[in-house]
Amino acid sequence: MALGLLAGAVCLGAWAARTMRSVDTPIEPGLLPRALVVTGPFRYTRNPLYLALLQVSGAFTALTASLWFAVGTAAIGVALNGYVIPREERELAELFGDKYEHYVRRVRRWL
Repeated sequence: MALGLLAGAVCLGAWAARTMRSVDTPIEPGLLPRALVVTGPFRYTRNPLYLALLQVSGAFTALTASLWFAVGTAAIGVALNGYVIPREERELAELFGDKYEHYVRRVRRWL
């Protein structure tokens, strides 16, 4: 199961990165996007790269049966959901206005 989760994370992350590159927008957090990406995995979740990150961490938690990985995965999820993503969402709303608001109404933050 853990290896399947890891493989799924790699595929999701690669798909999201390829989709972002196809519209010439940076994948690195903190850089301003040049386009609102609503295709590829972004049709299903607004944060496929962060979802892939949590999947990788969850897979390592399962592979190692480590409480530290479990705590770390939870901490990453809390930080992403409570701080990182809301900040990015404000920036996207400012950059893309109504187009972004329409996207938010159609696609969930996670799944």
